Amino acid sequence: RRGGSQAVLRREQTFLGRLREARRFG
Repeated sequence: RRGGSQAVLRREQTFLGRLREARRFG
């Protein structure tokens, strides 16, 4: 990924957050 776009970063953060939530709730 070149020039990390803010949209991509935001999308990654949301994905990570969702994964974290799923893991937390099991």
